[in-house]
Amino acid sequence: MSVAEVSKLSTISRYRAVLVSVALHGAAIAWVQARPGAGSDAVVAPQPTLIEIVQTPPAASKAPEPMTVALLPDHTVVRPATARGAAPVRVASTASNRPIGSKVEASTTVTPSTATEPAPRNPLLTMRQPDRLVIDPGELSVDFTERFLRDTKPIKPNDNPTLQLQEDLRVADGFLKNPRWVENATPDQVTAMRMEAMTKRAELYNRELQPDGTGRKSEHKTFAIKVAADGSAKIKDKANLQRQGLFSGTFDVTDALMRNQGIDPYSSYKLKVLDETRDERVAMGKVHRTQQLAQAKQLVHKNLEYLWATMSDLSARKQGLFDLWDDCAESGPEDVVVAGRSAREYVIGFIRSKLPASGATAITADELVRFNRERKSKATFAPYL
Repeated sequence: MSVAEVSKLSTISRYRAVLVSVALHGAAIAWVQARPGAGSDAVVAPQPTLIEIVQTPPAASKAPEPMTVALLPDHTVVRPATARGAAPVRVASTASNRPIGSKVEASTTVTPSTATEPAPRNPLLTMRQPDRLVIDPGELSVDFTERFLRDTKPIKPNDNPTLQLQEDLRVADGFLKNPRWVENATPDQVTAMRMEAMTKRAELYNRELQPDGTGRKSEHKTFAIKVAADGSAKIKDKANLQRQGLFSGTFDVTDALMRNQGIDPYSSYKLKVLDETRDERVAMGKVHRTQQLAQAKQLVHKNLEYLWATMSDLSARKQGLFDLWDDCAESGPEDVVVAGRSAREYVIGFIRSKLPASGATAITADELVRFNRERKSKATFAPYL
């Protein structure tokens, strides 16, 4: 088939398609025109709806019953009867014969209620106010206040420098050995605490008086100082000839000549050491005295047992018991007076148990007169009264 024939067939196919489309559209238009009411142009508008708003009068509704809340017995609240709300509000709307979308006229009448004071609030339901941040001392019991004041007394600084250094070192080491503190502290804080611990440890190491049992000691090349627990010091010179090795030693000729003439070559140095340690030795004496006073009864008991065991003569025993009673302190610091009174009570109890008033070994009236004539105390010696 040639090209001209193909073009002719394509033209005929397009004409056929146009004729089919015209026929279909014509049939559709004829069907629309033939259905009922197709030629009417009238449009039905929606009818307006009339709305009337009327609020139910408040008098017709019943107010809810008040709620009763039970509190603690000592905090009961009596709530007076008060107004339950404002006066009724009536809203009247006129909307008759008005089309939708028109303006609605309304009138409102409001009657304010009478102002009333608020009911008292229970203190248990009231939050803490700024003026209540400080606790009234009257609200605390007497026992609580006394315990608080007794247990929170300010800490006094330690009079003993060595003990104070030991306490400071213990606190510093406690921080450094606490992983939680080290974790939360800054590097500068950890370094500062380490420096403080190192400083306190060096001060303790270089102190003049070093721990020596219950006392202290100070070692020097030519003499040694021993300080007892009560603070008293004893100085002992070392030998002039001092061995420094298996086959070596030192010997100071000048020291030997001065000592031969009764001169102490180190007397000024010894006085300097004693002067530098005076405060520490006084503090040691105070601590020792406090400990001894706290054990006054135990010490008196030991003395009484020793007296009774070493003396068999009845008159000597009576004299010894009176001397122990007369030696008890009556004046001085309060702790000394208290300890002396406690010791005397123990001596009196011992006399009554070992030499009862109804026994043949009791202290006679003549002996009591003699003892009171010899006494140094202000109190009268009367063990049986």
